[in-house]
Amino acid sequence: MKRYISALLINAILVNLFGCYSMQPVTGGYKGSDNITKVVLKSNSGENYTFEKYNSSDQLVKEPTKLFFTDYIFLDSNFTIVGKKFNANKSYKEKEIYITADTLIYKLDELESIKGEQYESGQTAWLIGGILVLGLIVGIVIAMQDFHIMGSAELDLF
Repeated sequence: MKRYISALLINAILVNLFGCYSMQPVTGGYKGSDNITKVVLKSNSGENYTFEKYNSSDQLVKEPTKLFFTDYIFLDSNFTIVGKKFNANKSYKEKEIYITADTLIYKLDELESIKGEQYESGQTAWLIGGILVLGLIVGIVIAMQDFHIMGSAELDLF
């Protein structure tokens, strides 16, 4: 179990904590190939609005008060967030659960910045490669020390 933790989990936590995502200014339309996972709007009054990307209906059920974005659009002088939200209507016999679409419109002149958190695959590859090379160097140093100790122990016996 200790080997599993040191070999996999610690590296996974490090990859999750360091980099891998960067905040970039959002311009133009949303493309399905974009890796944007979060949109952050900062108003001129200093308020921040954060929208995470919609991934599954389970995500909506876990956080029913939150709006998750599916698309964003620049139209004229407005920035529009298109999203999905969880709604539940209770009837006397059963609880009917469904997902609704919602649209929020913000005026561009009232926003200071529009940024998107985007996945950086190159940065992640360098980070994982660096961890692997560092692990390899440490392993070689440990193996060389073990070999040196074993070699000197054999000499002391004779």
